[in-house]
Amino acid sequence: MGLMPNASHSSGLTRNDPFVIKGMVSMKAPLVLRSKGRFALLVFAATHFVVDLASALLLFHFLTSFHLFALCLLFYNFFAFAAEMPLGIAVDLWFRPQRFAALGCWLIVATCLLCTGLARTLGSSEVLALVIAVMVGLGNGMFHVGAGAAVIRASAGRSAPLGVFVAPGALGVFLGMLWGKSAGLLPLVSVVLLLLVCGLVIWVFMSAEDLSGAAQLQEQPQEQPQSQRLVRSARNAIVFSITGAVAVSLACLCATVVLRSYAGFSFSFSWKTGALWPVALVLGIVLGKILGGFLGDSFGLKVAAVISLSGAAVLFLFPAVPVLGVLAVLLFNMTMPLTLRAIADRLPQAPGFAFGTLTFALFAGALPMLLGAAQVVRPGWSLALLSAASLAIFFGALLVAEPAEPHAPGANDQSAAGREL
Repeated sequence: MGLMPNASHSSGLTRNDPFVIKGMVSMKAPLVLRSKGRFALLVFAATHFVVDLASALLLFHFLTSFHLFALCLLFYNFFAFAAEMPLGIAVDLWFRPQRFAALGCWLIVATCLLCTGLARTLGSSEVLALVIAVMVGLGNGMFHVGAGAAVIRASAGRSAPLGVFVAPGALGVFLGMLWGKSAGLLPLVSVVLLLLVCGLVIWVFMSAEDLSGAAQLQEQPQEQPQSQRLVRSARNAIVFSITGAVAVSLACLCATVVLRSYAGFSFSFSWKTGALWPVALVLGIVLGKILGGFLGDSFGLKVAAVISLSGAAVLFLFPAVPVLGVLAVLLFNMTMPLTLRAIADRLPQAPGFAFGTLTFALFAGALPMLLGAAQVVRPGWSLALLSAASLAIFFGALLVAEPAEPHAPGANDQSAAGREL
């Protein structure tokens, strides 16, 4: 699993192979795309949809009648997002990401079985309801950080795979909330059984080779940049290297995500009623994340950010027009794979920690709304200025620190014993 320095020798591929693609953004070496890597990406993206669908179904089917439901949502979001930072460190140091993701799927399945067996007790037990919220959130977070780390490793410097992976989650949450409030037990059981199968597919078929969606053909640089080691495993499986400039860049990237998260949780359009426009907004979020990745690969992160955030800033000035509002949301969400690509490039040896850092920022941005301490923001000048501020901060993150060079060969050897569960 991961990008092996000499992958081209073991696979028999050469620089003249017709599948070699040159000039990909953020990479100085050609890339070899493998069908197994694309299959793995599709599996992870589909499972992402099912995980978020099942999580929302569980919460809104079993816990909405609970008088402390807001507290349950807070607990769920903490473990589903904020806890991904320490979980990401654990993935980078000790676990195979795909197996960590499968365990997260199965934890959600186990929680559903627990909810079904204790359905009569949930309404009268505050502690049990909170435990359910924690279990669902933890399973959700384990899948996200495990699968996210695996996709980052397979992406080989490209943004498009990251956008394809993160995009389906929003649709899963939307449908889960919708069905959880009205559907019976059968849809929930069907989704959870599907999640059980997804976990099995990830555990059994997503081998280390499957996750090498692209391999570098050039030799890795022999010199390592000067850095300060933040975390190091006892078995030397991985090293987190963060310089002062990289730390500032990470802070800027986190600030960008905090602003996007706060906007996403707080703004509301006056026309967001009925059945058509809420669905259109969700589809705009999904499509924006997908397109953002491809835009970043085609034009680079800076140009893609200018197109997405400047376009969103202009369109947010016309909040009364539904079509323009949907387009503004689409453009605004294009930055998701861009920020993820940027932080992954600056923490090449720590994809789990990189992914978890941004999800922690997502939680931080949503926290004021979860605590009821923020007011709903009406789209207009406020969101236009927020988009402009996000663009400036994101540019600062890219300018302060360049993408880190990979470590010397063998530094990210996924065959180490410490990677096994």
